[in-house]
Amino acid sequence: MNGFQPTKFGDLDVDQKSFELLSKLDSYGQIHFDALVDEFIACFTTYCEKITKMQGTGKKNAIAFINFSLLRTNLLARKHELRIDAYDENWYLDRVECSGSYDVSQLFRWIDQFADNLEATRKKYMGKLKFSEMQKLIFEESNKYMIFVAELMRVAIKKATMTESFQQVKRHEVFVICIGGYQDRVDILYKEDSTVKDAKVVKRYLEKNKDQDDPFAYEICENLDLSKADFSGLNLMFSQFSGCDFTDVNLQDSTLLMNDFKSAIFRNTNFENSQLFDVDFSGSILEGVDFRGSKLKHVLFKGATLINVKFDEALFIEQLDFENATLQDTEIPEERGVS
Repeated sequence: MNGFQPTKFGDLDVDQKSFELLSKLDSYGQIHFDALVDEFIACFTTYCEKITKMQGTGKKNAIAFINFSLLRTNLLARKHELRIDAYDENWYLDRVECSGSYDVSQLFRWIDQFADNLEATRKKYMGKLKFSEMQKLIFEESNKYMIFVAELMRVAIKKATMTESFQQVKRHEVFVICIGGYQDRVDILYKEDSTVKDAKVVKRYLEKNKDQDDPFAYEICENLDLSKADFSGLNLMFSQFSGCDFTDVNLQDSTLLMNDFKSAIFRNTNFENSQLFDVDFSGSILEGVDFRGSKLKHVLFKGATLINVKFDEALFIEQLDFENATLQDTEIPEERGVS
């Protein structure tokens, strides 16, 4: 395609067709989300039981990685399932196979329609759309579907990891569930890390990586003293800092996405002009904390203690949970959007 991907072939607008079908996927996903989560949990627990049986016979060591991958050959054959593999700390060098599959045919049905439209166009306009170009478009389109699947799994895994079947799996001290191509680049969906962390090392790393585009993601740091630090501009995602001390910390202009700060300490902490989405402060102490100019959505303050916390000039506030929270010199803000 000479480095240029046209959006139209004959009378087919590829981008429009993609948008149309992805909209159907999104609608289906919203309506059936709970059922899809339950189906994933059932699949995952069955797979965990397979791992446990292999470990019981000494065939499999402690698991460090469980990887969900999409095989391109399956995609082209319209066999819509993700391959599941469990590896020890040697990752792909672990040659003791423990594979399974996760059926995603309900979610990938619209990519078949996308492929049908491409094939019809290829036959109608001979020479305008080559077979190799059509395959490339299908592979690129599948990435959009994988994003949806990954987000579904991210929610489902939180429940799946609480099942007895998962808890019986012997896991490495650093354990990851990820998704991606087969033996290719992966994205982390879930992580456990029981290794001992050095607070000074973590603090230096966070200070060094502030204002960076690449987020600090999927890290687990518990009960660390991270006080008196400048983390302004920090991009923090999917990480856990329960029990940590953020006294006199500057988090101004930061982006915090799906992070766990349960039972942490925030005294004289500055969140000005930051974005907080799906952040959990349950059981934490927040005293003299400043959220002015910030955007907060899906933020939990359950059982937290809030003393002189400023929300008054926050730009956007939606779905904050103050259940059983103790408030002193702090007013629960009204929900409001950006004006």
